[in-house]
Amino acid sequence: MRPHVRLLHTSDLHLHWSHARTSLDSIRGLRVAAESTQAQSVLMAGDIFDTADQPAEFVAEVASEINAFEVPIVLIPGNHDIRYSEQERDALGSLGAALRPGHSLLHSIEGASTTLLGGALHVWGRGMAEHSPKNDPLAGLAVSEDPNTWSVVLAHGELMSKAGGLRSSPIILDRHAEALAGVHYVALGHHDDAKVSRWGSTVVCYSGSVSPILGTGDYAVVDLLDPHGVEVRIERLALE
Repeated sequence: MRPHVRLLHTSDLHLHWSHARTSLDSIRGLRVAAESTQAQSVLMAGDIFDTADQPAEFVAEVASEINAFEVPIVLIPGNHDIRYSEQERDALGSLGAALRPGHSLLHSIEGASTTLLGGALHVWGRGMAEHSPKNDPLAGLAVSEDPNTWSVVLAHGELMSKAGGLRSSPIILDRHAEALAGVHYVALGHHDDAKVSRWGSTVVCYSGSVSPILGTGDYAVVDLLDPHGVEVRIERLALE
């Protein structure tokens, strides 16, 4: 039987130097939430920054706040994190380089994974070279085959039932049915509103935007429970 694991899932922080105080306060609020809920890991499903072009001093402050989390953090890029010109700075790349050991930025366009909590948790995510209909956030999806490990996926994009149209970064679960059969929780980012759904036995969740500037400040508390499965509740960030 797998051990009980509690996660804090957040996305769409939209951190920006022009709202530095509120941005940094939102990270501190997440840290308080992680401590109060006794989360064992924090998942950040993209759009960490509002744009890639952020001053180095601000990125360093963000890194300092994130490195203060005692539990491991796993991040992926969102469409707001990628560079759209060579003149732009790479805020998320700089943040990733400044993360302390134990935190992980999964930004390989082939996909990458990390195993946490003594092997109890396997997290997979993928970078984003471009935000277009050609970008498949689940391409290369890999899951743990260990029956004692929870498999979680991070993805940033538009959840869709089938291919077609012009929506960028479409997340089409049926396209990856074989791999997803071994996934317990899909942590999504891209939408401001929280939404919890199921694909077979897999729980799929948009946590909502935790940004108090652009979103409602929502995040998800996720309990991975054997033999009951996955339970999710949506909470709202408490800021002073």
